[in-house]
Amino acid sequence: GRDLRVVAKEAGKLDARLAASYVAQACEGIAEAHARGVVHRDLKPSNLFLTTDASGRPLVKVLDFGVSKLSRERGDQPDDLEITRTCQVFGSPHFMSPEQMRSTRDTDARTDIWSLGATLFVLVNGRYPFEGDGLVALESAIRTGPRPALDADIPAELGAIIERCLRTEPAARYATARELGLALARLAGDERSRSVASEDAATISPGWVPMVIEQADAPAAREWTKAPVTRVATA
Repeated sequence: GRDLRVVAKEAGKLDARLAASYVAQACEGIAEAHARGVVHRDLKPSNLFLTTDASGRPLVKVLDFGVSKLSRERGDQPDDLEITRTCQVFGSPHFMSPEQMRSTRDTDARTDIWSLGATLFVLVNGRYPFEGDGLVALESAIRTGPRPALDADIPAELGAIIERCLRTEPAARYATARELGLALARLAGDERSRSVASEDAATISPGWVPMVIEQADAPAAREWTKAPVTRVATA
């Protein structure tokens, strides 16, 4: 297979519903990570790998959880150095949430929602949602600059999804990767991707940080952060 950066570069930009289907599948993997208390923190097109499943259908895999292991609980480096190393090793900061730019200690699952929104924007527009020379300038553009404009041919529904992902305040974004995945699967008309988020996921309380999801047939989940624990019983 190939990563979505290469796929999008060759195409110039992807069809909106195709991009929605790809990112909906990525949401499935990210939701599983979030359920185990893991925040990826480096989601971007080059870390989404497009291949096929056993029946030949497109299958997106989420790659490279290296940065997700660099949590502040390790205590081996200051937050600002950690951000610097992230940018040096993993490239462009254009997919980092504003809170991740300021301090990794402020990041939770909703930082991945931002990154998925930025990824969607790039896939369907062929450019970054915000521009800036370095982290400070980029954060300033996000905070004070105009909101990113989508190309005229992008469906309004997808535009609304991307806009919600890219809201500066984490609480204003989608609460979970499952919620985002379901919205994208509905837009794409992708029955396979609808498994990303069952209707049971709607029981999540608005505004809660979905760091841990406890399944009915699984042992009690560990609390990885001080964020409220959201428990969802799945069939």
